Amino acid sequence: MPGPALSYGPDHYSAADAVDYVDLTYISNYVLYATACLLVYEWVTSLDDEVNRIWTLKWRAPKILYMLNTYFIRPLLLCLWILADFPGTSPEFCRIYAYWQMIPLRLAILVAQALVVIRVWAIYNNSRRMFWVLTTLYTLEVIAVTTCVAIATMDTQGVAQPVPLSCDLNSISGYLLKYSATGTWLAPVCFEFIMVLITLAKLVPRWKFGSKGFLGSGGNATLDILARDSLIYFGFIFTFSLTNSVIYELSFSAHYHSILLGPTSAISCIAVSRMMINMRSLPSSPLAEPTSTVDAYARPDLSFAMLPTDAYDMGGIPDTARTAYFDPEHSGGYLELRPGGHALPHAQYGRMPRPGSARTSGDATRVGDVESGSESGSIIEMELRKVL
Repeated sequence: MPGPALSYGPDHYSAADAVDYVDLTYISNYVLYATACLLVYEWVTSLDDEVNRIWTLKWRAPKILYMLNTYFIRPLLLCLWILADFPGTSPEFCRIYAYWQMIPLRLAILVAQALVVIRVWAIYNNSRRMFWVLTTLYTLEVIAVTTCVAIATMDTQGVAQPVPLSCDLNSISGYLLKYSATGTWLAPVCFEFIMVLITLAKLVPRWKFGSKGFLGSGGNATLDILARDSLIYFGFIFTFSLTNSVIYELSFSAHYHSILLGPTSAISCIAVSRMMINMRSLPSSPLAEPTSTVDAYARPDLSFAMLPTDAYDMGGIPDTARTAYFDPEHSGGYLELRPGGHALPHAQYGRMPRPGSARTSGDATRVGDVESGSESGSIIEMELRKVL
């Protein structure tokens, strides 16, 4: 573990090096202060949306990640940028700073990526196989980042410097800090690259020239938001993480090597906020009301019954479709219709085929059809809204 912090005096620096160091310190401080103002500004301007669209959600993983990002990681980053750049800090402060300076930056990225994992899983319609694939990838990344942070922390020694400089970090071994710090950026780069491939693998095959929506969303507003926000986030965080890893590897000893740390972590924080709010800003629909649709697919008390043709007075039901209904009189939830049958949770009806001319009755509200071979209908939208 790091020992007592070192303390450098003015005579430790040459005249030319001191001028360059001070100039780069000012530039880095201004970048961090501007980034801090951006984080505060983004939170203030989106507070009304947050109250209306996030606070009302149940305490599930997306809301927990949002609150962790907004009310724990952001204040931690602000303290890191303001206090750590304060000139002329004491050796004791620099010793403590050496222990925790890497944690907030990497934690911001990991929280954002956890939300991205949930969104990619939703794009795959909550596939169990994809759940384990994404969970494994994310777990491996967390292990890699945690290991690199632990090694870097053990090899880091704080250095107190004279005004106008602030705390500096020194590698005890001379090489472990450089390679482990670079590893904390390479792991997100690899993870984001794989996430891009997984996302495009789902969307691109569904895309047709002149089709509606973004890539392969088929005009589905929920998929539009998921694809757009996820790919924009992938592009920014991949670019910044890759740039940081290159700078750390090639110019770790340079005074400017950490100049992009603030913007990188700010991108992660703002991405979590905007991805959540954008998703919840979609116009409400009947699909958003139920909290679960799982029970609709395993109901032993459901039977298929023939109803009089004249009892149907609303839109027609495709004979080739699996149609979902909400019947408040009988079930209070979503049911599933298989081709050629009308599902009723009532024992008095016999198991009989549905007439091809059947139409929905007035006491049943149709919520969507999923045609064979298509996932762009409202059932997938139900699942997306359920998890997001």
